[in-house]
Amino acid sequence: MGGQALQACLKNIGAALSDLRHLCCVTSTGYLTPGLSARIIKDLGIDPHCSRSDIVGMGCNAGLNALNVVAGWSAAHPGELGVVLCTEACSAAYALDGTMRTAVVNSLSGDGAAALRDDARSRGEFLAAAGLGGR
Repeated sequence: MGGQALQACLKNIGAALSDLRHLCCVTSTGYLTPGLSARIIKDLGIDPHCSRSDIVGMGCNAGLNALNVVAGWSAAHPGELGVVLCTEACSAAYALDGTMRTAVVNSLSGDGAAALRDDARSRGEFLAAAGLGGR
């Protein structure tokens, strides 16, 4: 799901995976070692020298922190492509016990992914490029 959002983002801005210089991945629905960015870089065949960062377990504030990371990276690397990729797989953590309480809690969050780019040409303004949702 995250890989699809990243590829859709790059397609929407006319870029290729080989243009990506920094990938910042955000998730609050689990911890991975290595991180999500390493897995996506490997799975999609992105240059292993692509710099990366992972923002994990910070809840709703994680997106803002990721924007700060990529905005700072882009300012330091003018003209190079940085992407924020947010991926949540809430259904992986659903509990199923037949109670109304659990049904309500499970209904509050779903699975989804979105990617957006900043390449310093946007003067600090991120351009939403792709989003995927589903459950």
